[in-house]
Amino acid sequence: MPKKVFLFLKFKKEIIVLKNIFKRKNLIQLLIYLVVGAVAWVVQTFSYVIGLRLKLYPSVAMIIGNGLGMIIAYQGHVRFTFNRKHNFSHKEFFKFAVTSLLGLALNISSVRVITKILKVDPHYAIIPTLLTPILTFLLSKIWTFK
Repeated sequence: MPKKVFLFLKFKKEIIVLKNIFKRKNLIQLLIYLVVGAVAWVVQTFSYVIGLRLKLYPSVAMIIGNGLGMIIAYQGHVRFTFNRKHNFSHKEFFKFAVTSLLGLALNISSVRVITKILKVDPHYAIIPTLLTPILTFLLSKIWTFK
């Protein structure tokens, strides 16, 4: 089987999910995801800024902020975004933790680039954190909460 056909079949489900995102039901779900994510982002950002003011290393402040934001996000997505009938599932939480750790890796990478390579104020690291929820929504939709 040609490699292109294999890759298409392998990712066919993900392609269908991406196409269906623009349906009304999914747009409403995306909006709820963004609202829950915004609340989690505010908690994360507030914690990050407090950590900076306490003279923590920017990466450490981002880890703490991301952890607090992750707790808020999990509960909000379980209850509101994906309308689960339960409050907690070990399997879902593990997948959510993996998804969140990917988001954390992206956020820490942006902190490192901004503070170590670009050598600008670490507060600028807040800007790239606005892109992470888009990637984590797609991963949550096709894997974490499927």
